[in-house]
Amino acid sequence: MHVLLPLSSAEQDFSILLQRTRQHSAILWSLLVLIPYAGWVFVIAALFLLTRDSNIHETMERSLFEDLDRTVTTGGWQRDALDGQIPPSRNGTLYAIASVLTVGIVAISWLYVMIIGEEAHFRFHSVLEPRLLEAFSNQGSRTGSVG
Repeated sequence: MHVLLPLSSAEQDFSILLQRTRQHSAILWSLLVLIPYAGWVFVIAALFLLTRDSNIHETMERSLFEDLDRTVTTGGWQRDALDGQIPPSRNGTLYAIASVLTVGIVAISWLYVMIIGEEAHFRFHSVLEPRLLEAFSNQGSRTGSVG
């Protein structure tokens, strides 16, 4: 009886403890710890896709500017309207591999390169498009057509 009474009391205390506290799973905690690593993977994947799309856009734009350059040259218009550089293509696969090997450190510089590259791209367009509009409208007024 001396042993059963404290044991019964300990069982009741343990039962109350389980009811009042929530159970914490080690698996859940380990998954929660992996969230930053999963975030890095998602950032690297997003940057890879953005780089790929940016490269496709630049390739198509380069082709368009070559056609416009031929049009400007054969039309006798001012060729300086198309002067400008399209930034070179970036190797997304190389950036992704380097980002994985450096546990996301290269991804930070990759993000910076993408932001600066797009800003330069928009600045290029803000200078080029008014010059193109002016060149085509000047040529249209010289030939008598509406630009």
